[in-house]
Amino acid sequence: MIGAMPVHTSIPVAVFEQEAFHAVDKVVTGLAFDIHNEFGRYLDERLYQTELAARLLTRDISVQREMRMTLTLGDFSHDYYADFLVGGGVIVETKAAETLTNATRRKR
Repeated sequence: MIGAMPVHTSIPVAVFEQEAFHAVDKVVTGLAFDIHNEFGRYLDERLYQTELAARLLTRDISVQREMRMTLTLGDFSHDYYADFLVGGGVIVETKAAETLTNATRRKR
């Protein structure tokens, strides 16, 4: 049996209790919906990320952008980047799409 793949981050990531995690997550989700409602659903992803980071900072919530994570196992090693580390312990990945594809459209 293969063990878990070690993950090394470029900055320390705090382990949150469930309640603390959900408190940060609730703020992030609320701000994401606010941005969506104000700018529309087709806002460029980089602009969306910039706006989200700025709004988090106005609430005195720390934001690290593009946190590097290195996954290693044996000879394998690869870097991945998370869009945000919020509040020191909540990893947030944002996505924006210009259009919906058949795979993401709701079947009617």
